[in-house]
Amino acid sequence: MNPDSTYTIAQNNYFFDRFEGTSRPVEKEGVLSQQEFEKFSELINESNVNNMNDAYGFEENKNSDNSIVYVVELIQNGKSKFVTINAGAHQDFSKAFTELIEYTNNYINANLKQ
Repeated sequence: MNPDSTYTIAQNNYFFDRFEGTSRPVEKEGVLSQQEFEKFSELINESNVNNMNDAYGFEENKNSDNSIVYVVELIQNGKSKFVTINAGAHQDFSKAFTELIEYTNNYINANLKQ
């Protein structure tokens, strides 16, 4: 998501691509409506992503084989902030962060199919 309301969605299947030695991302570009942009902005601000750890759920070897990983990247004023979450992470996240992930997933699912 960019300040001008444009966005790019990139969906990667890292497991199979790594196995096959290739990369086949599915990409979609578009423009958010004013309401969608405001909702994303609100959720990003309320989720306090900038103060989160960089990674969750990678401390224990027992959950290193999970295939679902969430990666959130924010870039503001040239600075990048990553939050990477392994599916097996045993962590309570804020309601706002959970809503951000849920809203984002729903948006991506709806817009990749178009």
